[in-house]
Amino acid sequence: MKNWKTWSLLLLLTAGIFALGSCQKGDLTIGENLISNGDMRVVLIDTFTVSTSTVAVLDTFVTSQDSSVFVGSWKDTNTGTQNLIGYATPTYPTHELYNQQQITYDSLVLELPYAYTYGDTNSVFNLNIHSLESPLANKAFYATESAAYNSVPVTKQSFLPRRYTDRVFRQRLPNALGLRLFNGLQNRSISDINSLQDILPGYAFVGTSTSNTILGLNVTRATAGIKVYYHANTLDAKAQSVNIPFWGSHFTQSKTNFAGTPFANLKNPSDVVSSTATGNTAFITTGGSLRTRIEFPYLDRIKENNSFMGVNRAELIVEPVRFSIRDNTPPPATLGLYQVNVNNNILAIISPTQGGNTTVSAAYTYVNSDLLQNQYTFNLTGYFDSVLRNQTLNRAILIDVVNSPTALNFSRVALGDQRKQDYRLKLRLYLTPNQ
Repeated sequence: MKNWKTWSLLLLLTAGIFALGSCQKGDLTIGENLISNGDMRVVLIDTFTVSTSTVAVLDTFVTSQDSSVFVGSWKDTNTGTQNLIGYATPTYPTHELYNQQQITYDSLVLELPYAYTYGDTNSVFNLNIHSLESPLANKAFYATESAAYNSVPVTKQSFLPRRYTDRVFRQRLPNALGLRLFNGLQNRSISDINSLQDILPGYAFVGTSTSNTILGLNVTRATAGIKVYYHANTLDAKAQSVNIPFWGSHFTQSKTNFAGTPFANLKNPSDVVSSTATGNTAFITTGGSLRTRIEFPYLDRIKENNSFMGVNRAELIVEPVRFSIRDNTPPPATLGLYQVNVNNNILAIISPTQGGNTTVSAAYTYVNSDLLQNQYTFNLTGYFDSVLRNQTLNRAILIDVVNSPTALNFSRVALGDQRKQDYRLKLRLYLTPNQ
């Protein structure tokens, strides 16, 4: 009797879905299968429509909390051009030059440890170092801000970027400046942060390369700074130095230009670009503004049908589009889901449990690395059950990178939609029918 009732229910559900589909032709694609589990009380709906699009999160973010400044650019025919400029102002050093006699100035060297290299490390990277027109203020700086600097670089260097954080970027600075700093520190005409910054307001780090490379230079590590090298006037004297650290203000400016791309019209918070306009693909650029937005336009119709008593399990499987395991755009390690309004402002997290304080997230995993089959699998059981029970509104969802709050991240990913060949988004609902 139970099996007869279940089959009758499925026939009615199929007929209702067909009727809904005739009103919204091509939009509603639900297929169902019975899962055999003794009582045959679980229905799998594995082709439920998911609307996918790309949006631009226009709100800026603080970059002065990071331990590094970033420089470089990324150019992509789909997502446009992103340019990064780093800024840093030094602080007064701890030293005892004024207590030393018979010493001679040697050189002035900028030394910054590599913190991060993203993208192409086989092409020469061109880094120009410009003097700031004035010291950076002691405040929080956002990605949209900039600081004025002299158009002619103080110095520049071309090199192959490194991925190793034990390496240090070194560049000689003008000896005229070095002698001025050396003499000023020794005779105490430079005796505090103000007198130092009158001579050395700081630097802007500007990349001029055409390669897709983003370089991070750590400005807060103990070994980072501008080193004044000198030696004692003896035959066996060893090199000594005073380190002028960058423990003051610093930040990274990030500018994105969508000109010539499908996202050129993303000017208002509510603007969206359907994945059908971008090759059945949606995008996420961390350190940039693009995010993937998904919607479940027909979820309420299942709820209104009143044929199900609850959600047994719900899985959203998202597949990144990749062409090589060594490509320059490895996907983010973890993605999270957030409820948003029509202006794509985050309203709430989507918690795995009722009242939880962490969002549903998924780690990047390989199904088959040889075939580049990779995916993120989100467990949305609690969310769908809550929506179908009228405990949560069926809002749009933003897919975003789960970031460290004090570190920029430049990973990016292209996600296939339900129509993307080989990299297809899937939603699987396991529903328990009413008896």
